[in-house]
Amino acid sequence: MRIKNIFVCMMCTSFLFLISSCGGGGGSSSSTSNTDDDTSDEVVTTSLIPDHITASLMFDADGDGDLDLVIGGNLTSSSTSDVLLINDGSANFTKSTTDLPSRYLGENGATVSYTAGDFNKDGNIDLLAIVVDAQDESFYADSELQLFTGNGDGTFNDATSNITDHDLENWPSWTRVADLNGDGYPDFVLAISGCSSETGTTDDGDCYGGRIYLNDGAGNFAPATVTTYDSYHTYTNYDKIVWPGGGEKTYASSLRVALDVLLGDMDNDGDIDIVAPNGYASGAIVTLLNESTADELKFKIVYSIDETLGDTYQQTQVKEGALIDINHDGYLDLVASQAVSGSDDDSDLVPLYAFLNNGTGAFDLDNTTEVFGTDVPGVEHARQWLIDDFNNDGYDDIFIADHGFDASPYPGHTNLLLLGDANGKLTDYSSSYLGTDSTYTHGATSGDVNADGYSDLFLNNWSDVADGGDHLLLNNAGEGFTAQDVTE
Repeated sequence: MRIKNIFVCMMCTSFLFLISSCGGGGGSSSSTSNTDDDTSDEVVTTSLIPDHITASLMFDADGDGDLDLVIGGNLTSSSTSDVLLINDGSANFTKSTTDLPSRYLGENGATVSYTAGDFNKDGNIDLLAIVVDAQDESFYADSELQLFTGNGDGTFNDATSNITDHDLENWPSWTRVADLNGDGYPDFVLAISGCSSETGTTDDGDCYGGRIYLNDGAGNFAPATVTTYDSYHTYTNYDKIVWPGGGEKTYASSLRVALDVLLGDMDNDGDIDIVAPNGYASGAIVTLLNESTADELKFKIVYSIDETLGDTYQQTQVKEGALIDINHDGYLDLVASQAVSGSDDDSDLVPLYAFLNNGTGAFDLDNTTEVFGTDVPGVEHARQWLIDDFNNDGYDDIFIADHGFDASPYPGHTNLLLLGDANGKLTDYSSSYLGTDSTYTHGATSGDVNADGYSDLFLNNWSDVADGGDHLLLNNAGEGFTAQDVTE
């Protein structure tokens, strides 16, 4: 199998990039070959990867203990279902002989997110997907939440009808999965990129960020009403999490709703809380501390406000991010960014920020220089954030898939890899670990696919734009990555 070494030991005084003539990607119809004078020795390989990958996820589809791979593509073939690749345990993948259930709109739909979990508690892994309308005339105008229940042998059943209100206007960007009411069954929350409808007790439009779908214990989901409160306000029977736009001590003439949401135990009380970045509009970063029971979803609103910046409306704007214990005090902190520069200029990036949890679930704003030093990394268009320990030093790291300017000709951008350390720092190792190619990386997934004890990466690179780019990157024992073709 052809490989390409893109990194050689970090401890070396110089770096060597070895380039061989191999294809890291390509559409389902593309092929590469090695030939010599004896044509009987010809080896022809065909990529298993679609040209335009819109989602991917490593998970154990067939219950054999290793990580398989599901890939969603964007109008690259006449297939009506996504690609499921079965791992032999050594990162050699073959296409499943059984198709996944059809995606929403078939060949006119595109899956933009996958999440895995045992949603019906039968011991098998299921898939929760977000699929959008990918037709030019109605691009992303609507979407569907799809549920595929696993049989434990690599086959799946379409259980989308188990989700009440699975057809949506506009599109959610992510489903965040956790048990939010303490009944032992996984629920999920919707995150969105933006919305325009008016916020009321119920919302028939597209402002459904922070909408919680509760699991009934049998893998059936339905939106639930939520109560949120602070010292001055209480909001009951809303169909999503809400809070006053001006902060705790203001008259709530307008309400804020969540865009992205992040889940984690922010106050170390044993249940899962919700962090809502303030998005494109000014306002406090909000933590919703979970006080729910099996019979009621209830959250206490905690505001993170840096008073040195002025009032609530002068706060640092961050739209997306990840929760990670940066300083190893046992509390989850926040690394975040406005995420989208809106520019095709590679030098015009939006910075990352670091906010440390003060132990109450609120953040001290901001600790950026303390965490990153003076050379603060930035992004052009951050598509997905992954938390993993890529060098096995016991400290979590962050990978950010950055696809760059999101319009034709899709010039791409370099991805970002930040390694955590014992001193509470996050250091940029992107160029030395990942190289300097500009790729249109529409997300990523991580996990140990070759059972060597180190987490690998699969990148959703579009093969026919920007610098193309490799897809499967195998971890070199924490000192970089080697690209490997995914072919048959």
